[in-house]
Amino acid sequence: MEESVKLDIYNLLTEAANVLNDETISNFIEKINTLDPANVTNYDLEFLCNLAKKNKGGPKEKASAVLWNIATLQRRGYAKKILQPARDQLIALIKAQDRDAKDTYAL
Repeated sequence: MEESVKLDIYNLLTEAANVLNDETISNFIEKINTLDPANVTNYDLEFLCNLAKKNKGGPKEKASAVLWNIATLQRRGYAKKILQPARDQLIALIKAQDRDAKDTYAL
C-alpha cells in the first residue's frame, strides 16, 4: 500500500478511535501485529501508539505488547530503522500506564 494512503487511513482511524469499540480497535492492533516484520513502518508504530493513547484497558495493553515484541525483536525481520522508534513509543506508553501495567515491562 502506498505510504501516503496508509497514513491517511491511519489518521482517519485514529480520529474515529473515540467512537470505535475496544474489539474493533484490538482488531486493528492485531492486524499490525500480523504484518510481515520487514513491512512494518514508523507509521504503523505511530498508529499503534495513537490508538493506545486514545483507549484504556485491552487496546492499550495489546498495543504495548505489540510494541514490546517489535522493540525486543521477538520476531526476526524488523528493519533496524524502526527499532529505536518502537522502543521510544513503548516507553511513552509505559510511562502513561498505571503501576500494575508498568510492572509487566520492568527491565
